[in-house]
Amino acid sequence: MPERYIGVTLGGRYTISRLLGAGAYAWVYEARDTELEIPVAVKVLRPEHTGNEVVETRFRREATTAARLRHPNIVTIRDVGRSDGITWVVMDLVPGSLTRRLQVLAALPEPDLVRLGLDITAALGAAHAAGVIHRDIKADNILLGGAGEAIVCDFGLARALAGGADLSATNQVVGTPHYFSPEQARGEPLDGRSDLYALGVTLFRAATGRLPFEGDDWYAVARKHVDDVPPDPRSLAPELSPAFADILLRLLEKRPENRFRDASELFDALAQLPTAPPTGARMALGTGGTTAIHPVMARTVPWWQRGAARIAFAVGVVALGLWLSRGAPTGDTIWARASGVVPPADSLSFPADSAPRPVVDVADNDTAALDSAPDTTVERTPRVRTASVRVTAPPGTELRINDDLSEGSAWSNPRARPGVYVVRARYVDGPGLADCPFAQHTDTLQITAGERVDHSVSLARCTRVTLDVTPAEAHLTFTDSLGTVVRRESAGDPAPLVLRAGTWRIEGRAPRCAPYRSDNHVLKPGTEVVTFKLLC
Repeated sequence: MPERYIGVTLGGRYTISRLLGAGAYAWVYEARDTELEIPVAVKVLRPEHTGNEVVETRFRREATTAARLRHPNIVTIRDVGRSDGITWVVMDLVPGSLTRRLQVLAALPEPDLVRLGLDITAALGAAHAAGVIHRDIKADNILLGGAGEAIVCDFGLARALAGGADLSATNQVVGTPHYFSPEQARGEPLDGRSDLYALGVTLFRAATGRLPFEGDDWYAVARKHVDDVPPDPRSLAPELSPAFADILLRLLEKRPENRFRDASELFDALAQLPTAPPTGARMALGTGGTTAIHPVMARTVPWWQRGAARIAFAVGVVALGLWLSRGAPTGDTIWARASGVVPPADSLSFPADSAPRPVVDVADNDTAALDSAPDTTVERTPRVRTASVRVTAPPGTELRINDDLSEGSAWSNPRARPGVYVVRARYVDGPGLADCPFAQHTDTLQITAGERVDHSVSLARCTRVTLDVTPAEAHLTFTDSLGTVVRRESAGDPAPLVLRAGTWRIEGRAPRCAPYRSDNHVLKPGTEVVTFKLLC
């Protein structure tokens, strides 16, 4: 029972006081940080999952993923630890949530919806720029701060776009069905536009008081996300403006390319609505994927500052006139003194006792040249800072960088410009490629100046596994070296399994039978029949 941890102190520092919520994998408590003397939220892995390597790895990954996304609209992770058999994550305690708000108000007014949309979009922009998609945006994962700002939490299903093992198997559908994007419901590879679809569902729910798609079970709901047209939001909430309703419907487009291109484009569309916050705002993606919200606010200038500005301007004009009047300059001389551009020699000459000083080209960070030439005129020239990027893929793949085909399966640029690089790789021939979701992959790299990036694309060929198992009602579990788990509830299901080629651990269980286990079963690319018989 979750009450078992109330009163417990974790890590000698966090004393749990009350239960805030419960999920399939964790319980969330309010606690007190006895060192800082502040309230915090603590997420504790449920005891039945302790010792499950895959679940614990996913739980820790949530903490590390969210901890590196530093943004005011993403919950701050303060600590992660394990003690006395308890695995836990400590984060800021945020007082409210969108779910609780919607329990009080069936629907929110449009200005509140737009503000929430701007906050959540800013958070998603930061995550996507850092190479992370959330994959479970919903009302439960939107917290509300003391000033009403939206704060995104629970990156438990987040997947790094650039590298790293995906602990949620591609053959499994993960997330919350009512918020699935169509591509998520089909188990296809995802990008940031899937998060935008889920945000559309969340805002639709908050605007109309109902979800766009309902059903008796998760499969029926997922099917509607794939096939059905969402209702017009204004048919359910006539007070919504046509422009805001159009944004919702564009977010809920079936095909990702018909939605907003990215979070930045969505942010701009929301900020231009008449119901947007009156101060206005803009979103800028900086280095490291950090998204900043810069309010644009009108400011009243005191009269004395306005007068001081006029006086300063007048003094500047007088000083400029005196400076230009030195030596009865010609027109070319006046231009030279005003702009710093040297005119032709016949209109501006050096005095007889002097000569022009040499000009030294000094880079922004090069001070040695100044030390070696103290009596010189220094001209600083801007330098475009670059990054060193190297991308590799398995042999036999076609590799594209920003849609440009690379020669071979490796690409490098020691002076790459900072920015976003889209890496696409796929196997082009050989066995195990037909209908193989692992044989092609797209990564998005956010490159910053001065970085050295060595990125490897992970691809795999597939094996189509036909099962010949006795008894037919046996439950099977396949686990690969990456921790991917694929289950088949009945060995008698005739549909083949499509798995990564490689080494798998196969386990089989059936009532009144001894369990079967093969730890190093090699599945070769192509097709294969797996045969074994349980002792019953």
